[in-house]
Amino acid sequence: SRRPSHLQEASARRVRPRHGGALRTVNELLLASATRLAALIRAGEVRSQDVVEAHVAQIERVNPQVNGVVRTRFAEARAEAERADAIRARTRPEDLPP
Repeated sequence: SRRPSHLQEASARRVRPRHGGALRTVNELLLASATRLAALIRAGEVRSQDVVEAHVAQIERVNPQVNGVVRTRFAEARAEAERADAIRARTRPEDLPP
């Protein structure tokens, strides 16, 4: 069966981790648990900003059909992700919160 176009788009795009390592598809970021995403961010395999952008893009793609998001806070989420990435860059992984 044919996959919906938003899933095809998501699986086709890739995100390059900040510190090398394997590429992650946007789809992986959408399907990973919060615990897994936190571990990837803590390990420096993916940036908080990449996770936020993947989810924002997905919301923007599907919300016109599902009408599940009434008020967005995308700008705030992007700013928070940028701050989190700055903290991650200057903090040892073992010193980061879970």
